[in-house]
Amino acid sequence: MVPTPSPQTPNTIPSAQGAGGLVGATGVVPGNIADPSQPSSSTATGTGGAGTSTQPDPSELAAAQTEQTRERLEEKLQELIQSLLELSITVYDFQAESNSLVHQKIQELTKQLGEIEQFKDQLDMMVPWEVLSYIEDGKNPDLFSKTFVEAVAGENQFTNGKSFEAALAQNLGDAFPEDMEDYNAILQEVSSKSGQGAITGVSPTQ
Repeated sequence: MVPTPSPQTPNTIPSAQGAGGLVGATGVVPGNIADPSQPSSSTATGTGGAGTSTQPDPSELAAAQTEQTRERLEEKLQELIQSLLELSITVYDFQAESNSLVHQKIQELTKQLGEIEQFKDQLDMMVPWEVLSYIEDGKNPDLFSKTFVEAVAGENQFTNGKSFEAALAQNLGDAFPEDMEDYNAILQEVSSKSGQGAITGVSPTQ
């Protein structure tokens, strides 16, 4: 009796041999099958393998460049102040052998002033005239900032107070129209007797 060969499942892939494996009936190379748990190169880099890039904001670039220029100007001003201090010390204790040193310091000052003058076309900043007056009077320019901030805070409180008064009068007029009518009448009477301006209220017709 001739043994009947065992049936084989169609489209089966034989076991891989070597690094590349063998091509089965389906034409798939087992050694080249990608691990589904690992991301593909196209998935990692985006569609078509090209990553997305964000363009910088031109206003942010301009602001950063202005800040860098301002910092360089500040450094040059500090160098100029240091040179002026050294020159003043040399002149205060002037001696015959210090003549060449004085000329050297003056040349350094001239060069530094020329470098500072070049920043005029690179920066567009407004310096209040009061700040220069503070510096000429030997005062700390930070005092101007302190005075300015205090003045703005006072005006802001006054504005907020007027806004709160108007909002309160409006809401009271909506909630208690009869009481606000009596209040406005009393307020006008008191204001006319005292000769002072009345506080703005909400008229009954509003």
